[in-house]
Parts: sequence; C-alpha cells; structure tokens
Amino acid sequence: MFLDCPPALGVLSVNALSAAKAVLVPVEASPLALAGLSDLSNLIADVKEEVNEDLYVAGVLVCRANARRTVYRDTMEALSEAFPNRVCPVPIREDVCLTEAPGHRRPITLYAPRCHGADDYRQAGEWLRTMV
Repeated sequence: MFLDCPPALGVLSVNALSAAKAVLVPVEASPLALAGLSDLSNLIADVKEEVNEDLYVAGVLVCRANARRTVYRDTMEALSEAFPNRVCPVPIREDVCLTEAPGHRRPITLYAPRCHGADDYRQAGEWLRTMV
C-alpha cells in the first residue's frame, strides 16, 4: 500500500512515516529539492528513533529529469552519494503528458500509456519491487 503525502513535513507526514515500512522519496532534479531532502532525511531519522525502528528508505525516484542539463547530473551525483544503491536508475523524464494527466483525472498509464513518462514509471515500478 502506498501512502502518498504532500511535500510539507507536517503531522500527516509524521503519521504516514510512523505507519510505513519503507519510504520512496520522489525528488525533482533541482538544487532546491536537494535542500528539502535534508529536512526529510532528518524527519525519517527522528521517526525511526522515536516511533518506527523498522522504517527505511527503499529508494529515491528522480522526477522532472532532463539528462542534457548539468543540474540533472549534479543532482544524480549528490543523491548517489547520499543514498548509495537506493537511487532509481530510471529517472522520470520531463513529459507534457505527466503535467496534463492530473487535469484529466487519469493516471498517466491510462491518459497516455505510450508516452515517455508512462514508460519511465512502469520501469521505476519494476525497480522498486526489487527494493522493498
């Protein structure tokens, strides 16, 4: 079961982490997202210490990725150092269909099943199965 939480690190996130076994961390390929990841890592450590000793980071999923940009390569390098062997090798590429699908209230696999974003999410799902 997935517990999808908003990016804010409030009560909802603490409760979800308290009940979870593993955490999948989506991270946008940008310096600001990396800065926020530090706060999330601290929260995970606190919850693990105080409430849920079995909690672990199953993986990190890089989203809005564009391999041609230096910021993407820098983000991947920083994440690989911080989470060795936990960064999904299939980044979710930027794709207009991923932006449009929520507006149509459909998952990407139904809205545009053949787009790059749908393919990326399917491959990332296969990778995640090996990590949990």
